[in-house]
Amino acid sequence: MRIMIALGALALALVIVVLELVRQRRLKERFAGVWLAFSVVVALGVFFPGVVEAAAKRLGFVLPANLVLVAGMVTLVFVAIQLSVEVGRLRDNVEHLASRLAIMEAERGAMRDRLDPDDSQ
Repeated sequence: MRIMIALGALALALVIVVLELVRQRRLKERFAGVWLAFSVVVALGVFFPGVVEAAAKRLGFVLPANLVLVAGMVTLVFVAIQLSVEVGRLRDNVEHLASRLAIMEAERGAMRDRLDPDDSQ
């Protein structure tokens, strides 16, 4: 019973933390959805343990804990994939901005040379 209360409190705390991070604009909504879904699933599992047991039995797991473990691992894989996609997108943005900056600096140098050719010597 204590573990159920602790897990219920953890799920509620996770919801509060995620909503607060979104409110402070430190966590984007697209990432918040994953964490909110995770906390809802944890809360459902805590408050309705029969659902987890029935799902584990239906899916062929011997113990409901095994289902929880596999579900957690799958969740972490999806989070890792999502973060990898985001890192790739940000890397592309940085490369694009770096190339634009290099072009702008070259253009500025060329304009400076045209305006004041004596300074370049």
